[in-house]
Amino acid sequence: MKRFLYILMIPLIFAACKSSKSTAESESANSEELSYTEQSRLIKMLFDGEREELKNNPVKAISYYRECLSIDPNSDVAYFKLATIYFSQGNYQTASTYASKAILIDSTNKWYYLLLTKCYLGLSDIDKATETFAHILEIEPDNIDYQLEMIELYAQQRNFAKAIEMLDDIEEKHGKSPEFNIRKQDFYMANGQTDKAIETCLELIEMHPEEANYYGLLAILYEAAGDREKELESYIKLLEIDPENGLAHLKLAYIYQEQGKQELSENEMLEAFKSPDLDIEVKINVLTQYYQKLLNNESSWTYVDALLINFKLSHPNDSRTYSVYSDFLSLKKEYAKARENLLKSIALQKDRFQIWNQLIIIDSELQDWKSMVEHGEQALELFPSNPALYYYLGIGYFQLEEYRESIEILETGKMMIFKSEAGLVDFYVLLGDAYNAIDNYKKSDENYDLALQANPNNAYVLNNFAYYLSLRKDKLEQAEEMAKKAVELEPDQYNYQDTYGWVLFRAEKYEEAVKWLKLAVDNGGEINGEIIEHYGDALYKSGNVEEAIKIWKRAKEVGDTSDTLDKKISSGSYIDND
Repeated sequence: MKRFLYILMIPLIFAACKSSKSTAESESANSEELSYTEQSRLIKMLFDGEREELKNNPVKAISYYRECLSIDPNSDVAYFKLATIYFSQGNYQTASTYASKAILIDSTNKWYYLLLTKCYLGLSDIDKATETFAHILEIEPDNIDYQLEMIELYAQQRNFAKAIEMLDDIEEKHGKSPEFNIRKQDFYMANGQTDKAIETCLELIEMHPEEANYYGLLAILYEAAGDREKELESYIKLLEIDPENGLAHLKLAYIYQEQGKQELSENEMLEAFKSPDLDIEVKINVLTQYYQKLLNNESSWTYVDALLINFKLSHPNDSRTYSVYSDFLSLKKEYAKARENLLKSIALQKDRFQIWNQLIIIDSELQDWKSMVEHGEQALELFPSNPALYYYLGIGYFQLEEYRESIEILETGKMMIFKSEAGLVDFYVLLGDAYNAIDNYKKSDENYDLALQANPNNAYVLNNFAYYLSLRKDKLEQAEEMAKKAVELEPDQYNYQDTYGWVLFRAEKYEEAVKWLKLAVDNGGEINGEIIEHYGDALYKSGNVEEAIKIWKRAKEVGDTSDTLDKKISSGSYIDND
């Protein structure tokens, strides 16, 4: 609205200089002609107000327009200008009051009605907006733009019968058009007249039988009417005109699936996926459904691979193509290929955190700690306030045995997490591991204590804390309590059973240690040379030397044992690993 005001200002201002009686004779019969001085002053105030508006100084503009009303209380222009300012500020109630006063003085100005209509729309009073706009059509009854606006107001009133009636009148005067026909279809559907909407669409197709999209509209109407056969026929006709229409192929795929025609359904879906015009999000939704199916049943992989090939060919320049494809490769545990696709996705669009997140997780799956750190640092430049990246980097540096770098990044990252957040525990745990690795036992213990304060039943923390204390032969009673609690929380975890057994060993409770270490070996620890060696150590200390040597030899075969194992075997005696 505001774009018209500057153009209209001069005629409006000079209109204001006329006698108030000439513009509002019926309302102000006793008004007198303005004197020449008053007229001059009124013009100046209006121009000053307009100048302040252009300088974006509404407060001063309002003061000038109020001064106009003190000169001439029947200045419709001043009321109108005040209304426009309040409208621009979102004060629709006050704006409507001033616009109404302008109309009382001059009921022939369409701009006043337009502004008042907008005020009522701003107040969500559609009935008053429609009533007001009707006056504009009285002023300009042949203006087709205003007629179309009136139709939309009727639609907002849900007076669809009146909206259709007006559209019929327009078509009678100006001829039929696809736009009017389609809008009528909308109104018929909104009014629950599906049969009339179909009839109207058939008229449209009769006028334009070569237009494929109109058959698509017809199919949608038949779907709403529950007529699957007619819907099917409409899509088939559409594809005769436009064989590569992806949406039509997609719809046919669903119809055939509903009819139990699986092969036809799959063929149509493949055709749909070939179309670059079918929205990529629609395809992603379809693939998501197949992803869920594959989690439980891998028999569909061949078909899904064909879908993915068409998906990549139809959207080669979209970052989402490669991230979605990567998800399926990860499901196959083809992590190297999954990472390649994620890197392509990032090359097309760098600012998607979830892609960086998945890339770093795949680096972890590949145990490529160097890449994990490299990608983590790159992501951190883009998302410096995301705590997850600091945590991932902490893991990467820890695995590279760069413990001080791990500590530095973790200490920085944990400051970005509120104390109430669960993620803070993960930082405490990893910091406990990292500080222990550099023999800073005080800081290590502090972080483990903080982790346990937040979650006293964290079996991982209980286990690690107990194990590190046992290695130092420090606070063995506390270590035993924590290790015991860990195996109670997760009774099938052989690593925790090993820790509990080893703590008992360090506390010189050898018989109990043998029991728990044997349980650890039998429960899955036979693949871990260190656990087997621990079992041998406990056997030796409990007096079963011959069996201990056999177990030590078995540990040597598995590997990943202590530096003293060979001496234990050759000497036939226990040697402390410290």
